[in-house]
Amino acid sequence: MTNVSRPLSGRNRWGLDRLLPGLLAAVVLPVTALGAAAKTCVLVKDGKPDCAVVLGEQATLVEKHAARELRDYLHKISGAEIPEASNRESVEGAVPILLGTPQSAKAVEALGLLEKVKNLSDEGFLIRIRKNEVAVFARQPMGVLYGVYTFLEDNLAIRWFFPGEKGEYCPKHSTIEINSLDEMQNPAFVCRTINTTATGISAKLTNTWDWMVRNKMQICWLCFSDNEKELTERGALYSCGGHALPYLVPQNKYFKEHPEYYALANGQRMPCWLGDYVRRHPEYQAPKGAGEIHQLCTSNPDVIDVCAAGIVKHFKEIDKPSFYKTGDSYYLGNNDGDGWCECEKCLALDDPEEQKNGMVSTRFYKFINAVAEKALKECPDKTMLGWGYQKFQSPPKGVKPDPRLVIEIAMHGRCYQHSYDDQNCPANMAKMKLLKGWLNFGNVAGVYEYYSCFADGSPNFFFGFPYLPTEDVVSRDIKQIWKMGARHWKAEFPPPDGNFGPPWNNWETKEAWLAQFATLYMAAKLTWNPLLDSERLKDDLYQKYYGSAVAPMKAYRDLLRKSWEIAKGHFIYGSKASIIGKCLVQPGREQELMKYLVLAEQSAGDDQALREKIAREKRYFAEVWQKALIGWNKLNSVEEIKVKEREGDITIDGVLQEPAWEKAVSTTGFIANSTGKLAKYQTFAKLLYDDEYLYIGVTALEPVPGKLLASQTRRDGPVWQDDDIEVFIDPAGTGENYYHFAVNPKGVIYDAKCVPGSYDTGFNADCKVACKTLADRWVLEMKIKAGSLNAKIMNGGIWKINIARSRHSDEGEASSWAVDGAFHQTASFRPVVFGSALIQNGGFETTVEVKNEADKKFYGCSDWKFGNDPILFPVHWALLDNHSGTLTLTHDGVHSGKNALKIEGGWTANYFSAATGDELHFDFWAKGEDDVALMLFQYTNTPEGGMQFIKTDVIATIPLSSEWTHYRFDHTIGAENVRKVALAFGVKTTLILDDVSAVKGAPPEKAAPQKP
Repeated sequence: MTNVSRPLSGRNRWGLDRLLPGLLAAVVLPVTALGAAAKTCVLVKDGKPDCAVVLGEQATLVEKHAARELRDYLHKISGAEIPEASNRESVEGAVPILLGTPQSAKAVEALGLLEKVKNLSDEGFLIRIRKNEVAVFARQPMGVLYGVYTFLEDNLAIRWFFPGEKGEYCPKHSTIEINSLDEMQNPAFVCRTINTTATGISAKLTNTWDWMVRNKMQICWLCFSDNEKELTERGALYSCGGHALPYLVPQNKYFKEHPEYYALANGQRMPCWLGDYVRRHPEYQAPKGAGEIHQLCTSNPDVIDVCAAGIVKHFKEIDKPSFYKTGDSYYLGNNDGDGWCECEKCLALDDPEEQKNGMVSTRFYKFINAVAEKALKECPDKTMLGWGYQKFQSPPKGVKPDPRLVIEIAMHGRCYQHSYDDQNCPANMAKMKLLKGWLNFGNVAGVYEYYSCFADGSPNFFFGFPYLPTEDVVSRDIKQIWKMGARHWKAEFPPPDGNFGPPWNNWETKEAWLAQFATLYMAAKLTWNPLLDSERLKDDLYQKYYGSAVAPMKAYRDLLRKSWEIAKGHFIYGSKASIIGKCLVQPGREQELMKYLVLAEQSAGDDQALREKIAREKRYFAEVWQKALIGWNKLNSVEEIKVKEREGDITIDGVLQEPAWEKAVSTTGFIANSTGKLAKYQTFAKLLYDDEYLYIGVTALEPVPGKLLASQTRRDGPVWQDDDIEVFIDPAGTGENYYHFAVNPKGVIYDAKCVPGSYDTGFNADCKVACKTLADRWVLEMKIKAGSLNAKIMNGGIWKINIARSRHSDEGEASSWAVDGAFHQTASFRPVVFGSALIQNGGFETTVEVKNEADKKFYGCSDWKFGNDPILFPVHWALLDNHSGTLTLTHDGVHSGKNALKIEGGWTANYFSAATGDELHFDFWAKGEDDVALMLFQYTNTPEGGMQFIKTDVIATIPLSSEWTHYRFDHTIGAENVRKVALAFGVKTTLILDDVSAVKGAPPEKAAPQKP
């Protein structure tokens, strides 16, 4: 979140009482395609002007800019120099193009259009084209500017795909003739903007500003002093606020005399920015282990008064010259961190359920309401805005936001691989529930999006290079939230013409917008009018942007999007780029995409501008997708971590010296999250288990243990702001739900039940922790009861687990035992096997290449057919030659990992040791056609050391569906003298199988429903 926001000037700035959905033409035909009979108005004839742009004497800077843009583009199209006039009467023998508002153009009333214009919103416009006259009228100057750009788009086929001349499409015609037209448009979303990030606020972003207004978006800017002319003539909006609390109550002014204005943390009042205050006030003794970022004491009535006075000052000093120009709106947001006040009065303002979940929405909106009441009472024509962000992202339960507030919900934790309406995406379902809750209050509300959202590199603060084909996802999102009632849309992105300093002065930052240009272009069009046909918009974009290479480039973009949207899993805000590689695991997918790019190059011929566009796409594909495939393969090649059963007692005291710990396997090689390389200071993890508990022992090497940060003392506080060790556990291994634990060196614990992107801190596990700090390390010992995770530990069972560590001493470092250093990314969790796995290679990840008939005979598959070339065979699986079919190791749409097994008309089995009386529990994921038979073949040992078949138990006959379905079956071996069994799957048509496992022991307490 940045502190650049959209200002408003009272009710009419929003135009909510006049809001009409603009009915734009979906895609306008280029001028050359118009039939001769339909061409009724001639503006240019054979390169000579037959029109003049008419502006009234009272025209504003915005209207003058609109006239200049119109004349420039008519010249760019035809070569004609278009004159400008001050009134209709002075234009003789030519078509007047009338621009203006009722205040600046008498023609509005003279043409009888005053009442229609009055019914427009502040940004709406009216276009009327007749044989001898063209009019673009609006209530306010910005409507005139937007109307001119729409006139150029819809009638002259000009497009602005991304900032700068290379992103522009402008056809050439020596004669310009256009159709008669009557049209009125208003924007659907009252806020439509992209906050420019990573650049200095004094940068001259002329290309980006032009792109935004040409596509009818708003420029929201804070600093006007260096670029006042450019910003003013483009109708930029004056704004202030954001992470505003520290600025409204400056700590260097107030903290010494009024510490009660600031947050109470661990019994002591803290300045908003501890480090900055200590640097400016060396006499101040900061408490040991204190956190860096804190809020104000929002229950203090003096704080409310000071904040309200600061906002009123902002509103009333709009005409005062200053570096930070004041404006008509104010965002009242928190300091960007989790240090909320813990005094009794603040805690008393919390909703009890929110407090249990670590949220402060009710408390903070009581504060915002109080400030808004005072500020808006003195300045009733102004507007204030609030957020749903961090610990107040969820709607408050104990208070309604002031109805005059505009609410912006930051979409942290959403999934960018799926659209909001995807019922199979738990992350986005959770976000839609939040949005619906906010919209139920009746305020103008909407979303703040983060499309440069993954954690490799640093183009946008800590995010990576965003070459993601999200134009379809975002298009569906905008249409969905519009239907829900959202009228506010904002995103953030680094502009291509930014002024970037360290660490953002790099290729990735400068190219980020171009890598996502289709997404941002579609967003601009649909936030103005979500009723537009997205497919026709895309086709128009491709045709005009890719020209002669449109066919292969459209095929490339379509396949790239398909690969993105159907790949298993979720891409959450802050994900590592390596999981993009899952989109290329299908054999031949990478080569097919490259084939289209090569064909596009060939289609471009000698068109150097087009070849440059395609070369850019090739580089993006190589730098992101092809590199990500390498990372994904690395993720899925990690070895399982074997966990031994506990032998002997363990006391949870932070000392890992019992004989049981001595026998545990130690895992190290933690990877730094920021670099992907080994962490400078390593961490060592050990795991053990028994029937009830998972035991975890972690040793963190630390060169300065005396500087360990451990400021948190409350369970479920922001423990991750301290030095901490974090444990992530996904007992089911699906990636859809997991549990998160964080422990600081004092043994303070945070635990939450999670779906990707959302965290329920109301969950409390049955666990015990203890920590010890030694001369060169600190140690965590903990045990977690499996039942409290809705799971059971069984011999052969497999969980997915990640262990991570954050250091805040010295230069700081975050690391984990995931091969890419990720934390919450479930795809990076490592498989942990309790005891020994019964089913070997249940995910079909280990394969061998079958090269000849001898290999086929060795693997017992001589009569089988294969769908892979070269032939791939899953190790540890057997095929029945007397029930032969076709085997394929498929990579497209797998349940997890790289491979799934596809059997067409045959039988496959996996052998393992088991004995009479064993209780077996089978888990697997499957989809396909018809029914699959699940059987258990049972064998005993022969005196010669071989196996003798005893009997077959039919466990189930399962009707398959076309979607992945989870199956779990229990079976007790009843036959006598059984020593070995084989779990077998047989199908007449098609079975696709993945993640097969088997465990021995008592049945799970809460097993998944069995399928008939």
